[in-house]
Amino acid sequence: MQPMRIVLPGALPGPTIAAELLSHLPAAAPRLIKWLENSQATHVAADPEQTRCTPLEAWQLRASDYQAQSGQVRGAGLGPFLANGHITDDKPVWLLELVHLAAAREGAILQPARTLAITAEESQALYDTASALFTDTDFKLEPLTTTHWRVHLPDGYQPACASPELVSLGNVTDWWEQDINGRAWRRLANELQMAWFDHAVNQSRAEQGQTPINGVWLFGGGRRSQLGQPASRADAQIDTSLLQAWRTADWGSWLTALKQLDETVFASFGAQAQPELVLAGHDDFVVLKPGKSLWQRLQPNHRNKWKKWWSNPQ
Repeated sequence: MQPMRIVLPGALPGPTIAAELLSHLPAAAPRLIKWLENSQATHVAADPEQTRCTPLEAWQLRASDYQAQSGQVRGAGLGPFLANGHITDDKPVWLLELVHLAAAREGAILQPARTLAITAEESQALYDTASALFTDTDFKLEPLTTTHWRVHLPDGYQPACASPELVSLGNVTDWWEQDINGRAWRRLANELQMAWFDHAVNQSRAEQGQTPINGVWLFGGGRRSQLGQPASRADAQIDTSLLQAWRTADWGSWLTALKQLDETVFASFGAQAQPELVLAGHDDFVVLKPGKSLWQRLQPNHRNKWKKWWSNPQ
């Protein structure tokens, strides 16, 4: 069964390089060019400074019809989005993702749970240690999945947290808020790091050459009722083949990966069977729906309209 949506994180270069890559696209991805020429494009700004999540995550929440409350960052919806199917109440869903934190030249870096191959047994053992630390605090911990646990925060504490995926793209210190309201949480998170430093789980992982699971990252805060249709994500195929080259600005490799996509994924769809295509970049995403209206087709130079948002989406 073909997906109704193909999502390509890393498909939109920044404005500086996009104009240079434009001349290479016809040779690398002729099928994609045809797709762009004949689709209805909707450009959506998704500045991570404002949303507190990646553009891909912002699209996922938009596609799930997440409705942020006044004063709430869009990334708050990742709590109920990721916990969908595991919760039944409508309280704020704050999550802890199991991560690896490491010192860097300036600050620290974070590796998200998806890169750590965490087993259910490891998660349970770490949870047993963590839950003891939460006793007699204003934070209440409960297991949820292998990679995420739910935490109930004390009344009045509602931080605007960045998602672990967003934090993993840069420096942890850029997103580690130092406000007085978060002092109790920071102390608890630091205690957990110390308790896990020489934990049996991490000793075993070290023996196997695996990265330790030595911390958690707090994020979320939205409610289940703020999601419109989270189950609809099953019809989307997220292809990350462009992502690594895009993150490292290796545009030669990026064009090579795009060419392979064009010859495989894009070639598999006929003119009458094109799904929706989502291209995500640094601070935006573009949704391409197949087919243009008669009015759009009558516009001068309509086949080249996509070049404007490709090179300068603002």
